[in-house]
Amino acid sequence: QVFYLPKLRFEARSAAKALLRRPRAPPFAMSDAVADKLPAAERKRLKKEAEAKQREEEKEKKRAEQAAKQEAAGTKPAKEVEETDPTKYRENRLAMVQALQDPYPHKWPVDASIPGLIHKYKDIEVEAHMEDVVVTI
Repeated sequence: QVFYLPKLRFEARSAAKALLRRPRAPPFAMSDAVADKLPAAERKRLKKEAEAKQREEEKEKKRAEQAAKQEAAGTKPAKEVEETDPTKYRENRLAMVQALQDPYPHKWPVDASIPGLIHKYKDIEVEAHMEDVVVTI
């Protein structure tokens, strides 16, 4: 019995290695008879890959339909999402900063102080909003 377990482990390892060395065919190209002979883990992996590929195709089809609708309506398509490649971080940040009108203002107009605001608006009710007044502190 001592030698029985290691031998099983070795056979399992060699079977797993044989599966890894074997070229993998796409799941849609396999017949059901061949797919039934594969281990359960391999069948599950192939099924997940097929589902992921199908979802990706559906997303791509949906994007194409939306682009066609926007083009037909005459609206501009949404801006492309910022490229997330870590090697392009600096270029992305520079492009974002250049798109801003004044990216790093070092001063701005000040037209009021806190004590002045307290004195000026002391008669206003609590939680009242004055939407027509703009104050820069």
